[in-house]
Amino acid sequence: WSYKITPDIIVKAYPNTYKAHLLALRVELDEAVKAGKVGHLERRCKDLKSYLRDPWLPKSLVNDVNSLIKQYCS
Repeated sequence: WSYKITPDIIVKAYPNTYKAHLLALRVELDEAVKAGKVGHLERRCKDLKSYLRDPWLPKSLVNDVNSLIKQYCS
């Protein structure tokens, strides 16, 4: 993806903004696991579960969110 930074970038880049966020979150969660940061994982898992209630979450990414929950929040 390639975007110019503008005031409406989030709208123009939708749904890629969600895809990018989930990719970054996977890296964040991997690093938290490596560092043994259980509290951080718990907080981010709570956030992650709330994404399923986000009306703007693209339907195509629901499985990705559920996969992250299964992998990191079990």
